[in-house]
Amino acid sequence: MGGRLALVAVLAACSAQLHQGGEATDAHNGDGQNRANMDASSIDAPAMLGPWGTPQPIPGANDPALAEDDGTPNQALTELYFGVVNAATGKDLYWMKRATAADPWGTKTLLYQSANNDESPRLSVDELTLYFGRNGDIYQMTRTAVGQPWSGASIVPNVNVVGNTVYEKWMAVCQGGYYMLSRDADLYEGMLGSAPTKVTSLSTGASEISTGLSTDCKTVMFARTPTGGQTDIYISTRAAATDPWPAATLLPDFNTTTSNEEDPWMSTDMRSFVFASNAGGSKDLYLSTR
Repeated sequence: MGGRLALVAVLAACSAQLHQGGEATDAHNGDGQNRANMDASSIDAPAMLGPWGTPQPIPGANDPALAEDDGTPNQALTELYFGVVNAATGKDLYWMKRATAADPWGTKTLLYQSANNDESPRLSVDELTLYFGRNGDIYQMTRTAVGQPWSGASIVPNVNVVGNTVYEKWMAVCQGGYYMLSRDADLYEGMLGSAPTKVTSLSTGASEISTGLSTDCKTVMFARTPTGGQTDIYISTRAAATDPWPAATLLPDFNTTTSNEEDPWMSTDMRSFVFASNAGGSKDLYLSTR
């Protein structure tokens, strides 16, 4: 991606955090340029983790001639699933792999392509199921172990409205089978095997999509787009997995004032954050670490 997002924080402090966990060098382009209007202060993790590092475009998912979004890594940061918009086929699912989080990403490879849009991949907690949207319904692929081939796609039972009268995508599943998805730009929740109900505290007159759940089901992040406005990342946290969701608040760490940010994903240890932004002109995937 040609453009750069700037960081609104002390860069020396950010640089000190980039190498924690040994995950920073692989997804950073090393050019040292800043990104625009980014607040590196953390509101979503203990202060001991430090501020977020400068978000860097992910090599292989930052082609200026394409729109890449819907980024979902595995927890080891050795797999990355994402969507790519192609003029001829609509949106398709791609993935990249590498041996360790310290290695460069391998070649971008087509994972799934149908005659319709294929988008919004999310891994299950055990990383053996990949949920994704296909032309307005939720589908899944499974595998026997991490690193093994994925099965063919099948529709997820009971979560879709029969007849495709609504558009469903972005199904995120956390421990115990709780899930949240986007249906016609509102957020719905349920348990696997049952139909979802609307999350009224998180659904507004704006568009809400890009759901990402923490493993313990206590935190949800998503993208909200007011009518005629830009897209930003929001967060809601509850004390227990059975509590109602409180109203969401803006997550300032990665939002800018002039571009769209969406598709948030955060690792379980809260040290890696992936999201999509069009701050450089085309939509691309970014990684920040701490």
